[in-house]
Amino acid sequence: PLQIGIPVNTGFKAEGDWMVELPPQEAGTICDIEIVGGEEELSLSQVIFGDVWVCSGQSNMVFTMNGIFNSSEEIAAAAAYPDIRFTIINRVTSDVEEDDVGTKIPWSDPANGNRNLNSFSSVCFFYAMNVYDQLGVPMGLIDSAWGGTRVEAWSSQDALDACEIEDNVMPNNPQNSNSYLWNSMIHPLRKMTVKGFLWYQGEANANWNMDKYSCTFPTLISSWRDQFSMMSNTSPDAPFGFVMLSTIKYGTAGTTYPRLRLHQTADYGFVPNPDMPYTFMATAVDTYDEENGIHPRYKKIVGERLAYAGLGVAYDLDSFPINGPIAEVTQDDTSYFLEYDQDI
Repeated sequence: PLQIGIPVNTGFKAEGDWMVELPPQEAGTICDIEIVGGEEELSLSQVIFGDVWVCSGQSNMVFTMNGIFNSSEEIAAAAAYPDIRFTIINRVTSDVEEDDVGTKIPWSDPANGNRNLNSFSSVCFFYAMNVYDQLGVPMGLIDSAWGGTRVEAWSSQDALDACEIEDNVMPNNPQNSNSYLWNSMIHPLRKMTVKGFLWYQGEANANWNMDKYSCTFPTLISSWRDQFSMMSNTSPDAPFGFVMLSTIKYGTAGTTYPRLRLHQTADYGFVPNPDMPYTFMATAVDTYDEENGIHPRYKKIVGERLAYAGLGVAYDLDSFPINGPIAEVTQDDTSYFLEYDQDI
């Protein structure tokens, strides 16, 4: 077993405010951690070393394992992945930046029919399963998401100022007040070193600051990276994966969602791009689910696509392309011509 004794000098910091950095360990190392100070002792058992991902956004990220197609079979199959650990952050709001937040579900694993998995994000878990299948690296998943929320709620005040977003406080719907979820559900996580972030959000901005989403979303990404890398060993270029919005109503002639999907890529139409480096994307436009509308139950394929793109961007595996064929369009008097940069 791993045994390391590290004395900690709290100095003049506030009571309880301290940190310690463990030496790097091989992925999959399991140990117990005991923290002793004076008459107090805290024990953490069966801690596993691996990659930590923060999964955030609104209801399609919240969408749980027990709500997907074939949920019983998928949850049973997940028991074979005890090296994937997960937790759900409390859904709380705050008008000031907080340093701590509780958990709705404590750190768990899916082995032995753990019922906590029923309530966990399906996109987040399927992402981890697919990455684990390729790499065998344990995964720690933090579900910090809230249905029906806007990008502004997850953004710091500095990020909102950069995009000239007007102040907005909603007493009857505080989770959509500017920065209230950044303050309470992301800011407290900054001291944790994470591998990267996963994001499924945008529906709530279809009719709210939609045309500023090409600023607010890329700025959220850069601000999260800045904040986490400043407070921990998170890379300043931490990979950030997201899901392009699905189809809500098949056959509609409206342009709101197509425009918003473009804004998700900072109006490039693809990622990574100069304004969104080290990002990757899963398309979900073909996961239309008429019965479930805005919440398609086809989450397994979305997590798989996100993982394949992430294996290329976050883990530098050349065998996994980071995007599909991209077309260059030319025209003459009578025709348009599409030339793709790779086989289709």
